Amino acid sequence: MNTADKTIVLGHPSYVWRAGQERRFRLVQQYVPLEGARVLDVGCGLGLYVRRFRQETPQVHGVDVDAERVSAAS
Repeated sequence: MNTADKTIVLGHPSYVWRAGQERRFRLVQQYVPLEGARVLDVGCGLGLYVRRFRQETPQVHGVDVDAERVSAAS
């Protein structure tokens, strides 16, 4: 699958940590105790949330159908 087709099927990755992403992260923090938690980010893309969750707990893993994105996130 070429890059343009992937973009259509998988959507555009978010390359920057935006205020909206931080707001959603804070909502999760408000309702879920993250200290010592195990987190699985399904559809992690470039791993922005994975990196953010790792600031709270070391047991964070991300999976995605696009191996190139997972490789870039690693």
